[in-house]
Amino acid sequence: MLHLTRRLAAVPGGGPAASAGAVPAAATQRIAVPRPAAMGLRDAVQQGLGINPGVRAAMARVNRYDTEIDIARAGYHPNVQAGVGTAGSGSFQLGYDVLVTQMLYDWGAVESRVDSAQATQRHAVQELLVAREDKALEISEAYLDVLFARQRVAVAEAYIERLDELLALSQRRVATGYVDRSESGRVTLALARAQEQLLLEQGRLQEAAQQFAVLVGMPAGALEAPALVPLDALLERGRRLGPLILVSPLYLQAVEKSRVEEANIKAADAALKPQLNLEGTAQRREIGGQLTRDTTIMLRLRMAAFQGLSNFKRVDAARQALEAAQWDKEQIERDIRRKVQVLMEGEAPLAAREAALREQIGGAGEIGAIYREQFFVGMRSMIDLLSVEADRFEAERQLLQLQGERQRLPLRAMAQLGLLVPLLEDRIAEKILP
Repeated sequence: MLHLTRRLAAVPGGGPAASAGAVPAAATQRIAVPRPAAMGLRDAVQQGLGINPGVRAAMARVNRYDTEIDIARAGYHPNVQAGVGTAGSGSFQLGYDVLVTQMLYDWGAVESRVDSAQATQRHAVQELLVAREDKALEISEAYLDVLFARQRVAVAEAYIERLDELLALSQRRVATGYVDRSESGRVTLALARAQEQLLLEQGRLQEAAQQFAVLVGMPAGALEAPALVPLDALLERGRRLGPLILVSPLYLQAVEKSRVEEANIKAADAALKPQLNLEGTAQRREIGGQLTRDTTIMLRLRMAAFQGLSNFKRVDAARQALEAAQWDKEQIERDIRRKVQVLMEGEAPLAAREAALREQIGGAGEIGAIYREQFFVGMRSMIDLLSVEADRFEAERQLLQLQGERQRLPLRAMAQLGLLVPLLEDRIAEKILP
């Protein structure tokens, strides 16, 4: 203690009295620790898409098909073949042959390969957009799962608190001999069931949080409740549905598939006709025991190899593939329209049920207060109070379930139309407005 006092006295103005006065002043200053900002749905989706392997794989496929276009365009360039080896069977001298071929006219064979590669690349781009929408919807639903699981846990905890109050009240009545133990036993049974429900909700919350952490790459901290955007308002009661389907990634995938098949028909048809080439050869070979150099330039018609009628059958097969792709395109359009319309039609009933549940919860609170007053004057029993609290708890759980479904409806519909990511990124206007 003496050593500490001397150190304090050595500081200017730092005698024992001064030091004693300085400590409370410093202690009264609280360091403001900033609370972490709540994560929004948009941030969670962007974070999850950035680390999703499925999206990265789709991006890699787009890059691959970009390269395939360059490979297909190489068909317009000269084709060079070269070989080197011994000039003859009994000679060890080297000979060579070089063949340079420049396509002059091929009835659109190279053009069809380029068209097919470009359509395949556009198909891969739409596949990337579909993958982004699917993963964005998956992340969004995981986000909502965590958000509403927390609210269900809070509702269960509030229910248990109300039951604890009733249990304390019943135990006081039992202690005074006003009622027997059967009343507190009923409250204890209801409390045990409520605690079991709380454990179930906590387990669901833990499962949802784990799924969120896997998809987003970070634990679920504070989450913002997203604003509810009615689906009817987004689609103007379905008036915009038709044009939006025709530009959705799922539909455009089918369109590009049809274009690939159209290019395949052109390629199969061009293979039936001779290709006009300009060919140049340079050779060094043994002729009559002498090494001879030979150079030629010529125009040549070349045909693809025929094996029975297979070349003609390839054209028929390509046309059949195109027909199937066109039917697939119509089927995809119908599927998108059906799914979105079902989601739109389900929005109004959910809104009506939510309003009814809110009234039910409000009425349960009022009835509960009235029942408590009547309970204290002997007009109601503990069973009546437990029944009202159970009805209120069940209505609150159903309300949260309906709110979760209402939040999911527009997200699922927008994902079908390829508009979920633009909606979350505030780019929906440029996609919907003409």
